[in-house]
Amino acid sequence: SDFASWLFDEDTSCDKFSKKAQMSTTDFKAWKAQLNEDWPWQGCIAQTEHRGITLAQLRRVVAYIDVHYHAWKDRKGKVATLDTVTLYVFNTYVILPATLDNSCAFVELMTSLEQTPDWFISHWWGEPIGEFVKCVEAHSDIRELTDCNYWVCAYANRQHNLDEELTKNPADTSFFKAMNLARGVLVILDRQGPATTFTRIWCAYEAYVALVQQSEPRM
Repeated sequence: SDFASWLFDEDTSCDKFSKKAQMSTTDFKAWKAQLNEDWPWQGCIAQTEHRGITLAQLRRVVAYIDVHYHAWKDRKGKVATLDTVTLYVFNTYVILPATLDNSCAFVELMTSLEQTPDWFISHWWGEPIGEFVKCVEAHSDIRELTDCNYWVCAYANRQHNLDEELTKNPADTSFFKAMNLARGVLVILDRQGPATTFTRIWCAYEAYVALVQQSEPRM
């Protein structure tokens, strides 16, 4: 039956993601239920390129990390600290389980309204989220921005359906479409590399689009 298929798929997914999070399946299901309460689905935003995120919403992410990070592990299997909660960690413990039931984007757990990007953010997932948001805050302050939407792939893409976002032709991807909507590109560099962003093929493509392929450079 459809219900049996759904139940099997949910159990299979929970088993897979619980192993990724280094949790028992029982603990993972309890955590997932808590996430569903904390981040209820708000509604569908059909076009990925319109799933920008506001600075206030990014601060909400940081506030959530501050409360819960001590129960998570970093990519090396050690108890996470604020300095090791990267998007890799947040994706494992929050984005993937919170968006599982609806196969939605994380932004769709915060709003049902289109948030067309003003700025496209090019970065890699390995910098601490707290530092990432501080960079966005600095950008917003320097440019005296208000009511600004940023496009961040981790929050905009539906992580359970990435095959829909990543196509053979880069010009058909959500990344390219979001860049076309944005007024500019914000490149965030890390301390670890340093500047690991420039070693990532997708980030190199984003720089190419921003500096070469667009009619006017926008970085």
